Amino acid sequence: MVALDWCGICLGLFCTCGLVYVRLLLLLLLLLLVVVVPVVVSSTNHRQALQHRALWGSLGLAPIDRSFAVVVVVVVVVIVVVVVVVIVVILVAVIVVVVAAVSVVVVVGVGVGVGVVVALLDSSLQCELMTASEKSNHNNNNNNTLVSMFAC
Repeated sequence: MVALDWCGICLGLFCTCGLVYVRLLLLLLLLLLVVVVPVVVSSTNHRQALQHRALWGSLGLAPIDRSFAVVVVVVVVVIVVVVVVVIVVILVAVIVVVVAAVSVVVVVGVGVGVGVVVALLDSSLQCELMTASEKSNHNNNNNNTLVSMFAC
């Protein structure tokens, strides 16, 4: 991992993102490029392929077998697709949770608002039906409540 981190710092790919799956995705893309380039180069022209193999040899690396490279490309593509699908599933789950939380807040807020309005309307309707002595008792008994704001 130390070599990976130094490589990332040198390339400017991994040093800015702390998320593990982003680092993995970038590493896989880099690996894909390292494997795909030899396959493409070797399939275009035999002379270019020889030059490319000579370059790999000068770097102290063995030339990559074409069938092995195809298998590696397929595996890397499958891994990248799985990582992307997992990221999308996580994002969708987060969005669903956020939407559910917002809906609960809205429903509770509307419910409380409707309840307050109904309570106020109910108290004003009760005031209309009270006699004068009942109104006086009602106002005295509800001094510390919300209904006292709407005394009869």
